[in-house]
Amino acid sequence: MKQIGIALAVVAGLACMVLPAQAANTPGQLGLGLMGGMVMPMGALADDDASELGAKFNAGWSLAGSVEYQVTPNVGLGLDVASNRMGLDEDLEDGEVFARTGMYGLHGRYLIPTGGKVVPYLQLGMGYYGRTLEVSYEDRAMTYSKAAVGLNAGVGVDFALSGLARFGLSGMY
Repeated sequence: MKQIGIALAVVAGLACMVLPAQAANTPGQLGLGLMGGMVMPMGALADDDASELGAKFNAGWSLAGSVEYQVTPNVGLGLDVASNRMGLDEDLEDGEVFARTGMYGLHGRYLIPTGGKVVPYLQLGMGYYGRTLEVSYEDRAMTYSKAAVGLNAGVGVDFALSGLARFGLSGMY
């Protein structure tokens, strides 16, 4: 429970940051993004029967950063880096199990014109994903790693705080 409280405090702090380089949708503008949030287990990590461990994982935290170049007022292209971590849904007396995923990728973002300070968007990207499953029990540890190229897609909304800063909410898969 303490870890959830710490994760929520970190996300709240990141959400309140004002990044001067995250500017208006002007062609040629370079934007920087810093994101934090919650990650939900999916696929084998969310299913008792499909998981390699025969157990499912809890929601965890995610931290990410991006650099985006605004090609037109409605289209941006960017680079992403992200890391997340989820723990096992069961308590182990003398051990710990967690899954960690890192991602390096490219994305395209289409900003839906609204004419106001609230700007919804669609995002599509691809990346190199590295997943690590770590198990430690008493004085022994085991690590299993796998990497692959994958696609991601999402929706979000940006809220203009000033001419040079935005705050946003998004969901990615």
